[in-house]
Amino acid sequence: MRRRNKKLGMVVSIFLFLGFLASTVLAKPIILNYSSGYGDHFSLSMHDRWWAQELEKRSGGKVKIEFYWSQGLVKIPESLEAASSGITDISFFAPGYFGGQLPLSTSSQLFYLTNKPDAMSRGMMDVYNSFPAFRDEYEKKNNVKVLTFSGCTPNIVGVRKPWKGLEDFKGKKIRVFPGWEEAVSKLGGTPVTISWGEIYTSLENGVIDAYTGTMWDLAGIGKFFEQAPYILDLKQGSCAMAVTVINLDSWKKLPDDVKKIMEEVTRESIGKQAELYM
Repeated sequence: MRRRNKKLGMVVSIFLFLGFLASTVLAKPIILNYSSGYGDHFSLSMHDRWWAQELEKRSGGKVKIEFYWSQGLVKIPESLEAASSGITDISFFAPGYFGGQLPLSTSSQLFYLTNKPDAMSRGMMDVYNSFPAFRDEYEKKNNVKVLTFSGCTPNIVGVRKPWKGLEDFKGKKIRVFPGWEEAVSKLGGTPVTISWGEIYTSLENGVIDAYTGTMWDLAGIGKFFEQAPYILDLKQGSCAMAVTVINLDSWKKLPDDVKKIMEEVTRESIGKQAELYM
């Protein structure tokens, strides 16, 4: 009798142990990597960090975001391809760098539309959700789903020496955002299309004399003031946009409850953008 009870106890213990192992495996969180070419103190990076924290909290730790800042995983020009192919689960980038793959998104780069980044974000999300051709540009053609658009604060121009007016564009080599080349050329400048990560060294080595296509806090993070300490505000408004996307295959693998939470937090996050900008 004792021997039988001992065997029964061992069997029960084994089943309890296996159950514990199974629950441990099942409780293992879903890890999604996130790639950004910018630092974690950038205002839009702070927005995405808030989004990730809320996602983890509301999912009860079911999903976690693993951040790779400052081109730690892929370079800025590789961001879309990395997200499309699944090298990254989530990528943050400016669509303007990929005009060939995302031509409709370049509409966000027009000057004098708004000074309110959150208004641009809401507007672009409405377009994405309402117009199939715009949505297909991401989902069908590039295998990514937009999580959120992030409007940037008003554009600035950084220069080495004080400028008196638009005539000072003449003869200057100016870093521009893709799509702005014609505007600078008409002002007499020479447009130079390089990524944000190349601005500092290009100023330092004399490849460019000035830069535009960025915002106050991002210029500060890049320490561009060390090379070009003067800032001009041409009152162009918020004329650049960033986007956070998730690889479509990664999205499809997520449990439905996680998808629901992710979309819920994303809707709320646009209001958080305005709060972080203040």
